[in-house]
Amino acid sequence: MCTEFYIDWGAKKIVGPYQVRRKIVDQPHLYLFGVMEAITDFLNGKSYAYKQAMSRCPKTFQNLISDRPVTLDETAAFARVLGGIEEETNPNLVGSKVRGVEILPNGGGHAI
Repeated sequence: MCTEFYIDWGAKKIVGPYQVRRKIVDQPHLYLFGVMEAITDFLNGKSYAYKQAMSRCPKTFQNLISDRPVTLDETAAFARVLGGIEEETNPNLVGSKVRGVEILPNGGGHAI
């Protein structure tokens, strides 16, 4: 089982999360390093990760779980929040600081 998010380039928003049961082979994906426990726990309304994500990033998190549009900038901020939660809950599993890269529809990109 894996969690996937999709980018809707036309609407400039992130769609998901979706729980998908399949191997990840030869398909474009959003990869998150160092947040695997928080990324699965944050969907459980009773978990520490859910409560922390809601308190730290309420508007974006509420939009994600309610299937409302979320901008790419909001998604980047939310990914940083999940990384912080993971660092608190599993400090031995989280590496050093992570740098994200936004890849634009025209093929260009920049660090976020």
